[in-house]
Amino acid sequence: MAYLEKGCTLMSTYAAVPAQLIDIIQAIIFLFFAADQFLSKYRQRLVVKSAEEELREKQVGAIVEGSVK
Repeated sequence: MAYLEKGCTLMSTYAAVPAQLIDIIQAIIFLFFAADQFLSKYRQRLVVKSAEEELREKQVGAIVEGSVK
């Protein structure tokens, strides 16, 4: 957080970038970090769900094959 604040000051001073634009850039950076955290949990749930479905399909397939013999 301190790095963003220091970068904000330097950009504003040396590059004549308006403070409002810097605030928008900081908000976008925070959104990317938040989205990464949110999506990693969502992605993990999808992987677990698909693994459970695949396991169920294999079990049903084994039961069907066992009853055919």
